Amino acid sequence: MIDIDDSTTIGGAFRRAAAAYGRNSLFAVPANAARAYLPEGLEVSYDAAAHAVGELARRYVRAGYGTGHRVALFLENRPEHVLHKLALNTVGACCVPVNPDYRAGELAFLLDHSRVDLVVVLASRVDQLRAAMAEASSRPRVVVVEEFDGALPSPTTPAAATAPTAATPASILYTSGTTGRPKGCVLSHRYELAAGAWYATRGGLAAIRDGQERLYNPLPLFHVNASILSFYCMLLTGNCQVQSDRFQPSRWWAEVAASRASIVHYLGVVVPLSLCIIFAMLLWMFGNVRYALAVFATVPFALVGGILGLIGRGLSFSIPAAVGFIALAGVAVLNGVVMADEVKAQMQGGARPEDAVQHGARETLRAVITTAAVAAL
Repeated sequence: MIDIDDSTTIGGAFRRAAAAYGRNSLFAVPANAARAYLPEGLEVSYDAAAHAVGELARRYVRAGYGTGHRVALFLENRPEHVLHKLALNTVGACCVPVNPDYRAGELAFLLDHSRVDLVVVLASRVDQLRAAMAEASSRPRVVVVEEFDGALPSPTTPAAATAPTAATPASILYTSGTTGRPKGCVLSHRYELAAGAWYATRGGLAAIRDGQERLYNPLPLFHVNASILSFYCMLLTGNCQVQSDRFQPSRWWAEVAASRASIVHYLGVVVPLSLCIIFAMLLWMFGNVRYALAVFATVPFALVGGILGLIGRGLSFSIPAAVGFIALAGVAVLNGVVMADEVKAQMQGGARPEDAVQHGARETLRAVITTAAVAAL
């Protein structure tokens, strides 16, 4: 494993990793004949990545980019994202990953809030970027990644005359925005490398072997799990990150097997674990399995509505969607608790079950509608 300390920068760590693990694979894209790019897949070695990153870094420097600049990467989950991020961090610039599922207004907010100097965008995403810039007040420079070699514009402000340090911002990652406007989280070189080193040194069942692992990660590169936590864990240990374009249940196991993954990184346990915790709390609250099951039965019906909402919007299941489903389950349970508590009180007063249910439904209707409406809005 590459040793790091509080003064190590991402560029320095990457150069040392390339020197130590040159022939190993750093990044892999699993084959997918239906994908618009790299249908046969791709393997990028540490040596090849170091050469590509070096060339990109020199082009950024020649154009005038460096410490103090912020560059948005609108590159989906493609390998170009990883190479450009490493190059930008090497020259001291800060990377702002863009969620490709953003609507125009959301992307406009990100551009204005992050105050990026440049957007590196896929040709297939140019129209989406233009729609966002029509709503944004900022006007960053734009370069299409397929035309990068000859079309990189210079920034409007000069770079700081200082080299990057461990405290220099390396990324600004935005939250999902499920509870309001997305919040930008500024991560330094020190933080990102420390996160990777922490992951690499857990030991036990999560032990990482130097130069022997292939970690499959279907999560998006605009998310901290794929772009920082697992990626720098692999980089510091001479291992390879296998990056799918997105999570799809129909391809998941085939890609894991074909890519020879030895580790699978995912968040699939979050939703079922949350549901188990909710049921345990209901059981503790009511002290009765029947009441707990009756309230918990509202969750599947709520999830059906959430799934229909995703289908209606043309959205796929994602990390923000998972957070939304957890919140939806919480609201459904809250409404169920309100009604179940009223029904229980009526039955303890001697009412028949049928009458107690009818009375409980009438008495709690306004509260339930209000709670659901507030959550929906």
